[in-house]
Amino acid sequence: MADIEKIPFCPRQAGFDASFGDGSSSISLEGGSDRYQPGPDNQSDRVNSVWVLRGQNYSAFMGFWRKMRRRGGGPFLIDLSLQSHEMVEYMAYFVPKSLKLISRQGVVFTVSAQMEVLAQAEFDDESLDYWASLVTLLVIYGSIPAANEILSLLQKLVNEDLPHA
Repeated sequence: MADIEKIPFCPRQAGFDASFGDGSSSISLEGGSDRYQPGPDNQSDRVNSVWVLRGQNYSAFMGFWRKMRRRGGGPFLIDLSLQSHEMVEYMAYFVPKSLKLISRQGVVFTVSAQMEVLAQAEFDDESLDYWASLVTLLVIYGSIPAANEILSLLQKLVNEDLPHA
């Protein structure tokens, strides 16, 4: 993975939306509601992004895109806040034929593209999903700060206190 490049441009915060590959599937049943079940893990998300670039940054962005195109769209690394409020580094691919120059106003270029963003283990693996664990505790302890405190105490117990016992 050391040879995977990171895109040096961040999409506008208000300039992207995502369709999540939620990992579930449904089967239509006659005479009733659908039957839902877990689907394949590690489904990717589709992200529509907008970049606003000035002058030479536009040329550099297009150079990056051409480089990724020659590699079949990627992969490349990008920081996004998709599954969490925090920025997380994801591996992504440009979806073919999705890059568009939306507008040019003087030296300001607005570009959009669709990316396929691969799933992260920290959100797909139940044992690593901090926020899913927090939601379980939220029901018991009644607030996010209280549930967060319990998880912090558990982390201290497991990582600091028990190894020394």
